Amino acid sequence: MTRLAGRRAIVTGASKGLGRRVVEALLAEGASVAALARPGAELESLAGVIGDRGGVIACDIRSAPSVATAVAAAAKRLGGIDILINNAAMCGLGRIEEAVDHLVVAEVETNLLGVIWCAREAIPHLRASGRGHIVSVTSEAVNQSPAFLGVYSATKAAVEALSGSVRREVRGDGIRVSILRVGRMTESSLQQAWDPEVRERFLESVRASGIGEDNGQAMAPETAARALIDLLCLPEDSRVDLVVLRGR
Repeated sequence: MTRLAGRRAIVTGASKGLGRRVVEALLAEGASVAALARPGAELESLAGVIGDRGGVIACDIRSAPSVATAVAAAAKRLGGIDILINNAAMCGLGRIEEAVDHLVVAEVETNLLGVIWCAREAIPHLRASGRGHIVSVTSEAVNQSPAFLGVYSATKAAVEALSGSVRREVRGDGIRVSILRVGRMTESSLQQAWDPEVRERFLESVRASGIGEDNGQAMAPETAARALIDLLCLPEDSRVDLVVLRGR
């Protein structure tokens, strides 16, 4: 199917995990894609996947100048922007009393400031498109507020609040603003830096609180990517503010 033929998309955090699956799903539906992520072999490997239907752009979304340069380059390469997928994220693990300064700052900059910088730079292009759509990926942690995930939960809740404000600001500009709130996935890069001992304490807390039972099973990232594509493909006379997706 090519339900998104002619559409031009930016995906942040595109080099791995859900972001990579979203890039692949967009391409399969006929869209052209600018894949943004920090430089590295995983990002470069996407260049061959995208081919002449966009490209990869090294970007640190924690840096406002880096985002401005990347979005301008994406708009030039794609001939405009119709879709912005805010997917890039960090997920630190630990009690607030044990928080490390630079790690907290990096998480807030990635999860919240990065969304702000990307939206700010992309909105003029989305307005010019006349059919723009911003989708920000958040987490079920927004409602659950698990122990050890305080900063992550807070930043994702802030993104949802921000999305509501942006939705009102661009309502008359042909830009839809949606949130995809996802549950656990079978493949995620967010946990790679977790300390094993702290991770075990976190899992004990999850079991004791009963949150794990509510979460259901982990789903494949391809499932979340398909849900995101379906959201983008809704008729243009409709909007969905929030989709909550979790495993069975």
